[in-house]
Amino acid sequence: MPGERGGGGRGADGRSAGRGVDSRDDRPVELVIDGGAREWARLDAAHRSGDLDDAGWFAAAQAVLVPAYLAGDNPRAQSGHSGDEARWEEARRHILAAVDRPGDLLDVGCASGHLMESLHRWSSGAVEPYGLELSPELADLARRRLPAWAPRIWIGNALYWIPPAGRRFDYVRTGLDYVPAVRRADLIAHLLRHVVARRLVVGSFNEENAERTTERDVTAMGYRIAGRDERPHPDPRVTRRVFWIDV
Repeated sequence: MPGERGGGGRGADGRSAGRGVDSRDDRPVELVIDGGAREWARLDAAHRSGDLDDAGWFAAAQAVLVPAYLAGDNPRAQSGHSGDEARWEEARRHILAAVDRPGDLLDVGCASGHLMESLHRWSSGAVEPYGLELSPELADLARRRLPAWAPRIWIGNALYWIPPAGRRFDYVRTGLDYVPAVRRADLIAHLLRHVVARRLVVGSFNEENAERTTERDVTAMGYRIAGRDERPHPDPRVTRRVFWIDV
């Protein structure tokens, strides 16, 4: 699987599963950060050159990710994570650093719905989860897995999606790599304008320790970072990060 886009963002935790916290992976750091980095770079280059329009970019990304997720034999793999449940929690639980009081949370790119149920469980019910998924096949999987929450899992593209009945969510969690690189500012603007009631949460994502490229880019768009959290990655060159923007 070339990378992770669903259930809390892309990443590359799988090959280092079972290694010590300070164990250096043998791959180039770009592939530790995101196992599909080269494929996504190729798609973004094609989009910038005009060889792919928005629809073509999304179709190409889905053609890679959806079959890989559906082939997973557990909810983590069906959300793009190849580690065990302990590794999943290690990689995703710190998203809750953005949750400072109870509220509803929309997980953009919810895939199998495993992050929805995990955040609900880890927060002892303080997070009331909802999901948005671009792939009808993955949304259907999440609805089958979580029948009590099926009505709150929607199919749509976060770059354009408007919630039903004009509702908004206290917390909206997204990855910025869910859209073409040149559309990331548009994604943030759309979510803040139409979907977020209080806080937009970006992450969790991997970066080299010394780099804060994602946060720097978002700041350059004119947004103030209201808070952040970071945790060690199994590879000592890499840090897991999450940050948030308040409306």
